[in-house]
Amino acid sequence: MTVTQRHPALIICMALLAGGCAGPTTVETELRHTAHARLDAFNSEMLYRQAICEYEAGAYDRVAKKLERLLAVQPDSVPCHLLIARVSLARGDLDQAEVELLRVLTLDTQHAEGWFLLGDLYRRWGRTEDALHAYQSAHDFRPGYMPCLLAVAEGLSVSGRHRDAIELLESQLAYFEHAPILYHRLGQVYRLMGDVAAAVEAFQAASRVRPGDISLLVTLARTEFEAGYHEECLKTLTRLSLLPGWKSDVNLLYMQARCHGALRRDQDAFRTYVELACLDPDAIACWVEFGALAWKLDDVDRLAMCGSRLRALVSDRWEGHLMHALALQRKGKQEEAAEAFSVAVQLAPDQPLPLIMWGQFCQSTGASDDAEVLYRHVLAMEPSHPAAQTCLDLLYRTVRQEFVELPVP
Repeated sequence: MTVTQRHPALIICMALLAGGCAGPTTVETELRHTAHARLDAFNSEMLYRQAICEYEAGAYDRVAKKLERLLAVQPDSVPCHLLIARVSLARGDLDQAEVELLRVLTLDTQHAEGWFLLGDLYRRWGRTEDALHAYQSAHDFRPGYMPCLLAVAEGLSVSGRHRDAIELLESQLAYFEHAPILYHRLGQVYRLMGDVAAAVEAFQAASRVRPGDISLLVTLARTEFEAGYHEECLKTLTRLSLLPGWKSDVNLLYMQARCHGALRRDQDAFRTYVELACLDPDAIACWVEFGALAWKLDDVDRLAMCGSRLRALVSDRWEGHLMHALALQRKGKQEEAAEAFSVAVQLAPDQPLPLIMWGQFCQSTGASDDAEVLYRHVLAMEPSHPAAQTCLDLLYRTVRQEFVELPVP
């Protein structure tokens, strides 16, 4: 038998071809699947980032389309459901937002942002207790997140649990001692409780952390004024005036004038009212307070000016006519003054001040009986009115003295 020789290279090639026909090995298949999975994950991540960018740009329709494609591949993607909820909230579709947020919390019960957004949603619906529960859950799962803490405190306060809100905020001061917003929220809760002194302390602490915050200093000044801390209020207003970019505010000027008045710094108050009269010439309160101060300082010309301005602005209010009457009285125009007093009383028959001032005018002109009628009218309305009682007592003493001095017939 003849033996045919085979070339070694040919044998090797045939072996390789035979091995290739058997298909990829298990390892190759797993590597291939892993590569495809990585590519799909990369594409999904890029698509999600594009959706985020378009959400921030307000292109909600394009966001919705991209998320629809993503959820077709990853139906249980928490970030995608959360972004759909955000889009729904931005569009005002609160029902759909609730569905998506509940889906997020079903997939991840400890998702702090999901709980936080659900709290915002329930707050918009007026579901106070549900909102508070959601905020508390968010705070439990993310205790160091300031918005969650503030939301819980606000929810407690809205529910009337001011003391609980204060305890929560104060328990966190050691961890957020350099966070002015925490002190600010604490001050707000104290104000709601009616504890203005404690509110002032909280706002002062916040202003020490952020001394250049205009909004914070305005709140501090208003709270100090409300608490009766007039000297401190003036100091805060001075700090405000020194800040760059600060523009004078009419309402704060009113506070400044009233603080000066409360501290009996009448000349400082007078100058402030002059400035206010120029800045806000149609403000009734300004002219009323300015006129009262002019009367106290015996500035007849300013008193007449305030009365004239008030009568021009609101002729049916008594203050302008009373100032006009007092100015005429000081100028010796008794008949015109009597007529002006009469108009003021007719416009405000239940106001004690014009009645008492007219009574004093009558008493000064010798019409004691008319003065007594006016004083008694005030006491009939307010039996413990001190000024009316004092004027009536003085009138009696004067009449009794005159009676004693009459010659014996």
